[in-house]
Amino acid sequence: MPLWLSDTEVQQLTGRVQRQAQLRALKELGYSVRYRPDGSFIVPTNQFFDGGSRAEQEWKMDFSGLGHGKKAQS
Repeated sequence: MPLWLSDTEVQQLTGRVQRQAQLRALKELGYSVRYRPDGSFIVPTNQFFDGGSRAEQEWKMDFSGLGHGKKAQS
């Protein structure tokens, strides 16, 4: 797996060709970028993978702090 997006992938993601327009679009979309010493930037790929699919996670509700099923008093 590559460490950052290619120039073509950045263009496809942002829909922009000019580097400054790409940078603005990436920031507005909430993606992080890293700057090189020459002023150009890269888009790390690790932000696109969270280690597992959220659809595979099982969510459970915790009602333990709601009074243990006692009837509310008026």
